[in-house]
Amino acid sequence: IVEEFLGFYRWALLLLPSSLFRDLLGCFWVSLKASCDLFQREGGSGPWRAALPAELCSNLSEAWLVSFPEVHAELSRQLPMDAWIVVLTQQRHLLEDVGSDLD
Repeated sequence: IVEEFLGFYRWALLLLPSSLFRDLLGCFWVSLKASCDLFQREGGSGPWRAALPAELCSNLSEAWLVSFPEVHAELSRQLPMDAWIVVLTQQRHLLEDVGSDLD
């Protein structure tokens, strides 16, 4: 159960902008969890985005949503899972700089 929660938390930490993370996770955690489950089951393809409410998606750029599976896969290849939370909380600005280039 703990590993499943941590997997969801890492996924949400990567998906959501740091400036809105607490608010979005608090408001949409059920939809985010459903989307995360679909994402993990389908390997990043498929209907995972359909589980995200429009109100949540309005806080994420279309380019970010399209590139998210690729970014997730690359991060998975380059970084051990146990390092994600530390890296994504301490170095998030690097990822957001890349994300702003997509807009």
